[in-house]
Amino acid sequence: MALKKITIALALCALTACGSNVYAPLQSYDPADQAARYLEKGKPQEAIDLLEDALGDDAGNSTYISMLALAYAQRAGVAPIDFIENMGSAEPGAGAGSNEITALFAVTPPATTSAIEDVDYAIVLLGQLPAEALNNAEMLKLSIFQTASTVLKIKILDTDGDGTVSAAEMLNLSSATAESILAGLINASALLSGGGSSASSGGEAAASLISEMVSGINGQGGSTAHDKLSGYLQN
Repeated sequence: MALKKITIALALCALTACGSNVYAPLQSYDPADQAARYLEKGKPQEAIDLLEDALGDDAGNSTYISMLALAYAQRAGVAPIDFIENMGSAEPGAGAGSNEITALFAVTPPATTSAIEDVDYAIVLLGQLPAEALNNAEMLKLSIFQTASTVLKIKILDTDGDGTVSAAEMLNLSSATAESILAGLINASALLSGGGSSASSGGEAAASLISEMVSGINGQGGSTAHDKLSGYLQN
């Protein structure tokens, strides 16, 4: 009987690696996979919490950083694929103050300070990716986030909700923000022309639209980004 007990004990020890759990590998998971499931279910905050915790242990993980940017953008209401598709269908109106930017007011989420902060943080995160990780898909995401940030920063000025930005409403836009808006659009256009547009079936249309925005703004009179942006939005 004693020998039988010893034999059973040794067998159990072998199965459990004498204290370690042989089932642990089956229970392990990649935080990126779980975060993706959260995003598919429309739970960006859960994805954010998970990925920020994962980055605490692996700060340079490009996959986690990229997905965290996506989670912040989703929390703001900006989904890259949906945004690209909507960009293709948005057409400027014929009236004064209608342009490629105001045409996107209808396909962006409500313009709130928190939404703008989330999209801008998504841009910061993607800017942390090393050059070798900034492939066409990442360049497309970055350009879309920069475009969404532009639209939201202008949309928030439309306090009367008429879909245009008047001269009086433009007074609420600082020169620094105007400069960052133009710089962001120029960078978005460069990213798409650099290969990002090939990452999506709608990438070329997005590249064309953003290029038109940049050309339209730069074609205005005035010596500052604020002057040019004001002229573009009100013509």
